[in-house]
This record gives sequence, C-alpha cells and structure tokens, in this order.
Amino acid sequence: MQVFTARSSETYDMAFLCTNLDKQIQENVTFGINSLGILICDSTIDYKEVVALLSQKYTFKIYGCTALAFIHVGKAEDISTSFMVITGDEDLVVSTALTQPLNAQNSEDAVCAAYEKAREQLP
Repeated sequence: MQVFTARSSETYDMAFLCTNLDKQIQENVTFGINSLGILICDSTIDYKEVVALLSQKYTFKIYGCTALAFIHVGKAEDISTSFMVITGDEDLVVSTALTQPLNAQNSEDAVCAAYEKAREQLP
C-alpha cells in the first residue's frame, strides 16, 4: 500500500490547483489496483469543484470536505488544499461512512455507529 499527499497553496484558479496536485501525484505515486482520494480544502475553496475536476483525471472515488484549519508540523507553510491518495492492490479495501453531527453527549455512540456501518459494507 502507498500513501501520498499532494498540497497546493492556490486559492483562485481551480484548474491550476488540480493540475498542480495531479503533477505531484504523477511524479510520486505508482497506482495499484485499488485507490482512494481524500481531499481537504480551506474553507475559501470550492471543494465540490475541485472534486469534480479531479474526478475527470482519476477513476477512483474522491471524498472531499473543507477544514477550518490545517495542522502544521515543523515549519508552517501556506496550504489551501491537501489531496491524499491511498493506493494498493488486494491489500486495500475501502469502505466509508459518515457520523451524525457530533457533540459531547453523542460522540462515542456516533463514531461507533459509523464504524459498524462502514464495516458492514466490506466484502
């Protein structure tokens, strides 16, 4: 299994942003039989447009969302978009599920329910 995260600081031109992410992916990823993309964008980025543009380049599922902030480890850098690609052969099987909105009272039950839903979808 291989995991690679491409990053961009572009905030205006979504086509350029996607071309930049794609270039990083093509230079660093050897695709396996199964792949998954996880896109996290700054709240100022139209993540739905970015997912649509990236979906024209890749045949695997891409899940996208916005984030209020990015965690920086070590030196800080400007990041507007982070696109993680997870790829592999038979060792990679993907299932996703969303939780209900979380709060202090329901977080444990909601996460457990989402986990069970995702697990039930696996072959």
